[in-house]
Amino acid sequence: MYDAATGGLLPSLVNVAGSPIAEYVVSTADTIWCANRFGDLHRCRRSLVPEPLTPVANLLQAAQTTGTVDAICMNGRDLVYSVNVTVGSTWHVFRLDTTAPGSPATPLFGVPSTTARRGPSLTFGPDGNILVMDHGRITLIDIDTGQPLNQTFLNSPTFNQEQPYIAYNPWNSLVMLCSGGGPFSGGMALVVSTLWSTSWTAVAGSLYAGNAVASTAVVPFEFFGRGCANSTGRDPRLGHQGLPAQGQAFQIHLRRAEPAGFAMFWLGLSSTNWQGLSLPFDASPLGAPGCSVLVSGDVPYPAPVDTNGRASLTVSVPTDPALAGLVVLAQSASTSSANGFGFAASDALRIRVR
Repeated sequence: MYDAATGGLLPSLVNVAGSPIAEYVVSTADTIWCANRFGDLHRCRRSLVPEPLTPVANLLQAAQTTGTVDAICMNGRDLVYSVNVTVGSTWHVFRLDTTAPGSPATPLFGVPSTTARRGPSLTFGPDGNILVMDHGRITLIDIDTGQPLNQTFLNSPTFNQEQPYIAYNPWNSLVMLCSGGGPFSGGMALVVSTLWSTSWTAVAGSLYAGNAVASTAVVPFEFFGRGCANSTGRDPRLGHQGLPAQGQAFQIHLRRAEPAGFAMFWLGLSSTNWQGLSLPFDASPLGAPGCSVLVSGDVPYPAPVDTNGRASLTVSVPTDPALAGLVVLAQSASTSSANGFGFAASDALRIRVR
């Protein structure tokens, strides 16, 4: 397999038994993730030097179920995937935290199956939530709770009965679908529309079955690293809302912090060095075992934590052509009684300005 971003070659993606390793492939800034229908998950570092594939987990075992894996999507930390437990029954969607080896997958929601051929197609949509395409509808699912946030039905109830695929461009909210059946019958068809619109434009029709779609747009946000547990037993996590576009503002959210405390957000330009300090920096000597500084603290922002353990930071992006393509990093730490240092770190967020 060839990595177009780095020019690097990856090893053969067929194991010794002849079973495919990479039926489903997603990539982040520094890692390529490969999975197959049997749930085997591998990764390799994106590099000009060929990297070996490293086994990470079995997605079926992590979900404590049997069946076949049919779709995956990735936000840098969370791998979201669908499993058909029994042919013709409900497709189950799970979230696996890839920064916690050996941890079980979290069940998010189920999608009733009307055909055994394909399960729902998955991709990350607005504000880091999950877009699900299945049998005539698109649904936005909350990545934490699995609850539906919005839904639209396509312009024919039979559209998307054969093989659903979905791609989403977060910068202009355009959605492209590749599917069979419905008003564009006669093979696979590509259609495009703005998210939540019921009016679709046919781009191409009568394609061969099995064609998939993907967005080539640079993703605006991507998670990396992991925080450390506070007194709630969970690590604080970042989230985002809006877009880091020039002339606009976006929000960085913190959740799972200890309630009614204090948080410090910071933005930086490096994940390797901060004023001579090598990153990531292990904060164990400071009395915070398991906590790490992942991002240079170039610009700090204090914020209160509410009674639900949430805090937010609004960042305004100035209009300056020189900012196009800039990568800014973010992290936070919030007050905690779980360690002697008094703070628990969050995971980190990679932000790409446009």
